[in-house]
Amino acid sequence: YPKEFRGPVREVNLKGEAFFEVQPNKQRPFIILSGQLETKVLGTSFNLTAYEGDEDVTVTLLEGAVSLKPAGEKNKSPTILHPNEQAVFEKENRSIRKEMVTDARKYLSRRNGIFRYEAARLEEVVQDMERQYGVKIQLDSSLVNREYYGTMNTEDELLVMLEKISLVMNAGWYGAGENTYRIKPK
Repeated sequence: YPKEFRGPVREVNLKGEAFFEVQPNKQRPFIILSGQLETKVLGTSFNLTAYEGDEDVTVTLLEGAVSLKPAGEKNKSPTILHPNEQAVFEKENRSIRKEMVTDARKYLSRRNGIFRYEAARLEEVVQDMERQYGVKIQLDSSLVNREYYGTMNTEDELLVMLEKISLVMNAGWYGAGENTYRIKPK
């Protein structure tokens, strides 16, 4: 993103995850391009997750409103999100699914370094750990769909998180090469 926005549009590109707090300005809209999804901000606080390798882009709204549509589809009516709503853009079929969330703050706690999980697939938790710590974690196939309840604090060391998951999942972990770890049942 530029140090200073010039011109009629405030536009940024996003690969990864970011939390935004944007002041409304009808004369200079704020637009986020995240791969195939265009998010137009209408003055708000929200989280946007758009990793290149993921199948979906997720937008979770805390305050205000955002407008979403597949990038390049100018004639398509946008999907509007309101507080405590989440949109999931499926990259493959370029469709947007909107759903209510019970507490958007849970999804937005990531900006403070806290990842909260309630019935999350262990595979999702491990993916967050890989991104956070820059490692590869091989998860035994019998554990992939197990549900995880808990938190991950990004200030914790990787080994603390591996121990926490192992304890909760009745599993063990070990180093399996440089920057690679494996988690398997005991």
